[in-house]
Amino acid sequence: HVPMNYETVGDKMIFYSLGNFIFDTDYQRAQFNTEKGILLKLHFTEDRYSFEAFGLKINRENEHIESAPLPKIFADIQEDDYNKLEPLAAKMFLAATKRQQLFLYPDKFKNATEAQWKDHFYEEKRSGRVPGEALDFQIIYPIAQEEAKGAWKECKLEAVKAYILEQM
Repeated sequence: HVPMNYETVGDKMIFYSLGNFIFDTDYQRAQFNTEKGILLKLHFTEDRYSFEAFGLKINRENEHIESAPLPKIFADIQEDDYNKLEPLAAKMFLAATKRQQLFLYPDKFKNATEAQWKDHFYEEKRSGRVPGEALDFQIIYPIAQEEAKGAWKECKLEAVKAYILEQM
């Protein structure tokens, strides 16, 4: 639901998320940057392709899509920098999930301790729907704990680091 980076692999590009575009709900508004998006204009020839990226935002007051600067996260992040940033991004994802849960269930999570959050993240049926749905958090939670080691500080993508830190 939020703009993310892209990655060039050989002569191909992988766009991980372009954002919400025109989708907007109260549930999503509990998260940062859900009003931002990216529109791609693709150029194809027989031999190659390229793209132009345009930033956009949802003007929630009058319910329109408007032109905006490209989000700082929209950068070609290669594997070495990705590996450095992964723990910081995982920690940010947990922070975003906590905000979401506080929005949806304020009575349950208002004064939750870190131990209670961890139990919640590891709960097999976290939302009560499907066994095993917490698997993503069982992977992400330990990665987020690695953030304290500070390897992300070695990444030279300052705007990307700032974007991630702004969301925590």
